[in-house]
Amino acid sequence: MRIALLGAPGSGKGTQIARLVKKYKVPQLHLSEVLRVIAATESPLGHQVKEVMEGGHLLSDELMLLVYAERLKMTDTRDGFILNGFPRNLNQAEVLDNLLEAHEVPLDAVLLLELDDDTLLERVGGRRTCRDCGAVFNIFTDPPRMDDQCDACGGSLHRRADDRESAIDNRLRVYNAHAEPIANYYQQQGKLHRVEADGDSDTVFKRICQRLQRALALARSLKKTQPKPAAKKPPAKAEAPAKAASPKAAPKKAVPKKAAPKKAAPKKAAPKKAAPKKAAPKKAAPKKAAPKKAAP
Repeated sequence: MRIALLGAPGSGKGTQIARLVKKYKVPQLHLSEVLRVIAATESPLGHQVKEVMEGGHLLSDELMLLVYAERLKMTDTRDGFILNGFPRNLNQAEVLDNLLEAHEVPLDAVLLLELDDDTLLERVGGRRTCRDCGAVFNIFTDPPRMDDQCDACGGSLHRRADDRESAIDNRLRVYNAHAEPIANYYQQQGKLHRVEADGDSDTVFKRICQRLQRALALARSLKKTQPKPAAKKPPAKAEAPAKAASPKAAPKKAVPKKAAPKKAAPKKAAPKKAAPKKAAPKKAAPKKAAPKKAAP
């Protein structure tokens, strides 16, 4: 299962993703969590991310995608993942698609939590975050069992600076400016599924699971109908290693080998004609003796 869960600040993404992670046993890839994991490595990218974070600077879209690419290589994402609030703009969505396609792990579905601005302002104002484990609660919709104490680890809860009213207004303006282009982008792919986020967390979670089941079934059916890529034939073994051709050189056409001339079959000797027999010489007939004259 590979999905992205999007929504405005205060829509309940953090609460719902925590429940999805527990149900489907896949990790969530939240930007802050991804940055911490990569910054803790000794890789060149880890050092670069650490410098950006310590300097209080914002990550460029290119660096952000490199961070996600590195995170996707880790073994815990093999069975799927949930992107938490990412991508945040259209450029990130397009580059993310290219990244996931390159890793052969495209998104199955994108869920968008929708809530009106007035309710969002109330929710963000009531949000409390654990200082130790980062768990999020809401004093109106998802209160902790004990005031100002985390249910998960017992740590103290506090209100973040960006959850105050002046910061909330600015965050909502930024979100609304980018939300619709992203929604249209995934709508054209048939991957967008809108979820009404009004109500208690149990009700919203039930809606998400129902919508997610339909989305995953649709994704599976689309995969079955897609033509499979033709299998590549293994290259023929060459008798001798071929020299690398110059990139500009046109490929040489193989000259057809001339067939060796066939040897002419030896001619059979014509039978010798028998020489004509010479006629035996005729014997001369005996001469008749002339009559002798009588002497006078």
